Amino acid sequence: TQSTGIQINLIMSGRTKHIKVGDSRSLWNYSLSPGWTREECEILRSAIMKFGFGSWSKILSSGCLPGKTRAQLNLQTQRLIGQQSLGDFMGIRLDPQTIFEENRLRTDVKRKNGYIINTGNNPSKEERIRRIEENKNKYEIPQEVSDNIQLINRTNTLETKKEKLKTLKEKLAYLELKLKEREIEESNKQVNTASSGVSSESPSEQSEDDEKPKKRTRKKEKIDNFDKKSTQQEEKVNMTTTLNVTQCIVDENSFFFVAGIVIS
Repeated sequence: TQSTGIQINLIMSGRTKHIKVGDSRSLWNYSLSPGWTREECEILRSAIMKFGFGSWSKILSSGCLPGKTRAQLNLQTQRLIGQQSLGDFMGIRLDPQTIFEENRLRTDVKRKNGYIINTGNNPSKEERIRRIEENKNKYEIPQEVSDNIQLINRTNTLETKKEKLKTLKEKLAYLELKLKEREIEESNKQVNTASSGVSSESPSEQSEDDEKPKKRTRKKEKIDNFDKKSTQQEEKVNMTTTLNVTQCIVDENSFFFVAGIVIS
């Protein structure tokens, strides 16, 4: 598709940048976004058959292609018929596919990107009128046929889809928030588990470990006490034995003393 010279001014970084509409590629054509789907191309084809070439205002007012602009309709129509100039078909109700098939077979033209481009001087007003009349007699669809073409007003449908999309986005944002909260909660649990103790032992196991040194201490104390008591008993026995021996010696001396007296 060739640029029609239509330009859009974009203010970028304080400077005006000129972008040719035809230079920006989209899904099915070179116009600026939102682009075209196959369904929209078929709707445009039907709208041209009903309202005629160049009747962009009527097509837009019908609501069959909400969100489109006159420039987009013009550019996409160029693609539908496979040529740059639309002047020879203005106001004619015809099927763009018919023109496209004929242009595809032509060899006496100059093409760019597969489409016929303008060459030479522009035709005079009289020549233009003659060509339009010729094409009208050749291609125009009968009035009763075009009147029976039904176009659906998709404006309300588009608004409904926008509302549904908005609702879905809100639900998605809610779910993402809940998921984030769950991830934070799980992360906090892991941190708390790691910081609650150096080991992974349960509180009961840790309590048992704490009791072990105490039990060893008490056991040692019992042994020490037993040794102490044994020592005391041994000392007591020794002391008793000493006293008995001493008593015996004293008694013996006394006996000898007494005996000496008696003897003497």
